Amino acid sequence: MDYHSLKKYRYTNRNQFESIYSSRYKNELALHYDFEIHGFPCFSLPTTEILNLTSRIYKLTQTLIYLKSKLPQIALEQYTQTCLVDEVKLTNEIEGVNSTRREIQDILNTQSITKKNMRLYGLVQKYNLLKNSEKISIHNCSDIRNIYNELVSEEIKNNDPLNLPDGIFFRRKSVSVYSPHMKEIHRGISGETEITLFRRCICAEHILYYACAGGGYGSVWEWGAACMH
Repeated sequence: MDYHSLKKYRYTNRNQFESIYSSRYKNELALHYDFEIHGFPCFSLPTTEILNLTSRIYKLTQTLIYLKSKLPQIALEQYTQTCLVDEVKLTNEIEGVNSTRREIQDILNTQSITKKNMRLYGLVQKYNLLKNSEKISIHNCSDIRNIYNELVSEEIKNNDPLNLPDGIFFRRKSVSVYSPHMKEIHRGISGETEITLFRRCICAEHILYYACAGGGYGSVWEWGAACMH
């Protein structure tokens, strides 16, 4: 029997969805989390496909480690920087932000902020911290807001100050992310009060999971746009 996601059952057969959800939720291998998605307690279940993919990832990782050991340091640094540039560009494309690889590369090379590169500087620098294995503290709502301030607040303050978040940490009301064609992609958690109440029960990492994975986002940066930008 083919394994289908709960999302498929949710929209095709509500009664069947609730029965299958209950069965998977109670599975002895299921991992449970202290928050909800669309009103249902969150859980994950390691399927055969997931386990096979995990095993393949481990095997490929060993191959990569071996190949890495054979490369000179300068080649590793160049490859890492190329990957970083591609990742930033892809993130910008998801957000509908126009940027070029040359712009991103220039920021990495000069390590200085200018009026021209301000809109990209914060994001590139955060990726650079991750590349250098520097720790980014995320323990509470204030930490999340600090990341937002470092990434985009200065640009918004200079170009569109009325669009800055109007709450203590987030926006007071729910906001949405739209495609370049103004189609709603995702509607965020309903305002700052709900997010901060949510924070009292779970850690900040779970907030990020709820916003990113549970909300249908592919990255923390997408979530940041939904909550505040």
